Amino acid sequence: MSKLRQQWSLIILLFVLAAGTALPAQWISAELITADSSQGTRIFNTTQQKNKGDYWKLSQYFMTQQSKTFCGIASATIVLNTLNHRQASALHNNSALWVNQTQVFNTHMPISFKKEVRQQGMRLDQLATLLRKHDLIVTQRFASSSNDINSMRQELMAALRQPHVYVIINYDRSVLGQEGHGHFSPLGAYNQKHDRFLVMDVANNRYPMVWVKAKDLYRAMHQPSDHGHVRGWLVVYAKINKA
Repeated sequence: MSKLRQQWSLIILLFVLAAGTALPAQWISAELITADSSQGTRIFNTTQQKNKGDYWKLSQYFMTQQSKTFCGIASATIVLNTLNHRQASALHNNSALWVNQTQVFNTHMPISFKKEVRQQGMRLDQLATLLRKHDLIVTQRFASSSNDINSMRQELMAALRQPHVYVIINYDRSVLGQEGHGHFSPLGAYNQKHDRFLVMDVANNRYPMVWVKAKDLYRAMHQPSDHGHVRGWLVVYAKINKA
């Protein structure tokens, strides 16, 4: 970057700060720690077992999203297969226990919905509806002003600690300093000492799994989607034999 360009960048930054206006999301770079780094490994190893049980279960069925807009489909497929493993044949009427992303996508949903997913992905409420079509119980939560970072932290941590209960988050990548915007991925763990959640990124051909600070994750979810709603998370579990 030339000296003149650096000066102009500094001037713009100072102007924005002086005006009291928030910086664009893509200017914010969260302090991410990759899960496979030495620091990320140390964080995982020092995480209490009760806070990382979901990682071990989900990782057995982890998969990369098969297309650019299938992050929600991939996340749903991972959770479905993880629950199917526990629930035996009960969720799918004695059919095969393992499902792929195409099968999940071909759930009985309107053609208009499928067209929208292929073109631009899913909204949080749409993914919740799709999971319910698979006979799952889904609690949908928005990162709104009535649901602050402390309540988010407590709810996510409580879900991670419950057996056979899983969390899928919907967040804006750009807030974390990554390319892109809306994205879905499952949560695998929470480290209380570092106050970080492990995001199991289903676009792992582009980005690795990362440890994200709770405040950064909340900020990434507290962003409007293309349809005006802020983003958030889903808590998912099976209707039968939950305990």
